[in-house]
Amino acid sequence: MTSPTSLPAPPLAPAGPRTQQRGIQVPQLLLSLLVVAVFALLAVWWQASSTSRTGIVGLAVDVAQGESIAAADLTEIFISTDVPTNVVPIENRDVFVGARPVADLSAGTLLTTEMFVTGAELEDGQAFVGLVLDFTRAPRGIVAGDRVQVLVAGDDGVDIISPDARVDSANYDTDSVTLRLRLALTDGQRVQASSGAVVVIEVENSGLAPWESEAPS
Repeated sequence: MTSPTSLPAPPLAPAGPRTQQRGIQVPQLLLSLLVVAVFALLAVWWQASSTSRTGIVGLAVDVAQGESIAAADLTEIFISTDVPTNVVPIENRDVFVGARPVADLSAGTLLTTEMFVTGAELEDGQAFVGLVLDFTRAPRGIVAGDRVQVLVAGDDGVDIISPDARVDSANYDTDSVTLRLRLALTDGQRVQASSGAVVVIEVENSGLAPWESEAPS
């Protein structure tokens, strides 16, 4: 009896369905990266467009103490929504033209009225008096335009030596304030003579003082 011819064994096949492995397509990867980049740029644009910027008055050049400000010395500086309350919008720049700073100012400084001696020159019967006071002798927060009284303690109590001085400028340091007061000439003489002992208090600010209303126009 002849033996059957030996046949080769069939190839083995996996028991389950065959899954085709697919690599990442390069064009699809580039498209995904492009979409991410576009959304990132849109986010940056939205953030920039939603942030309000305000133009305020700044210095274009260095200005020395006492030097009169010219219109050409001023420039517009843009800041974000957190605008300090004491800066001045660019449309009101004329308030600084002709004003004189109470200290040296550098280019790029954001200007406030407290930095300057502003207003008209002295009229007949008026005087300027300068005082440097610590915060036991003057309250914090006094600004140009405020009405103050100047007091001095005497043997018989408090003596009001100027009932209605006007603050022309106020420049704050760490522990003191430098005030320039506009007041009647006779009051100014008394304040200056007692400058080492005076106390300044802020009072009601409406209306004109008698020495202001009586000054010639």
